[in-house]
Amino acid sequence: MVLEMDTVPSRAGTEYSFFTYDFARPSWDDVTKTMTGKPVKMHLDHGFDMDQVRREEWVKKVLRAKPKVVTWTKDWYMDRYSSYGPMPFEIERFFFAAKAPNHTQGRWLHILTLTVGQRIRIQRADDPGIGTELELFQSAIIPAALGAYELINLTGGQATVCQLRWKQG
Repeated sequence: MVLEMDTVPSRAGTEYSFFTYDFARPSWDDVTKTMTGKPVKMHLDHGFDMDQVRREEWVKKVLRAKPKVVTWTKDWYMDRYSSYGPMPFEIERFFFAAKAPNHTQGRWLHILTLTVGQRIRIQRADDPGIGTELELFQSAIIPAALGAYELINLTGGQATVCQLRWKQG
């Protein structure tokens, strides 16, 4: 599974994607002096070679996200991936067997996706009646106003929840 988390294209350069080939992009036509010529041929081998030469080390050093454990208990832990400076959000993961607490601090909207496990419940810490359930690969948006809440594994085994959280609230 590839879980891509991104914002709309922006001048902040928040895109992680590298494109090697514009699908069937027209080439230059000398007669009409426009980009209406024959479609450009695909040269994937050359494109990959150039990406390696130009980007491989830079991507590893600057863009390749690395997880770092931020919170650890005997029951659950949370890690956070390093982030390219202009990227407006953090990517965090919660690993737990039974449950894990979380909090919006009244500032951050959370987008949660269950990436490992079968079913979890997300419920408000002070009112368990307020909540929702997620199945594998489903997502939920948690409003900043919710405050403290819990992630509860409903099916046993390990669960992992991937969280997208804005850097600035």
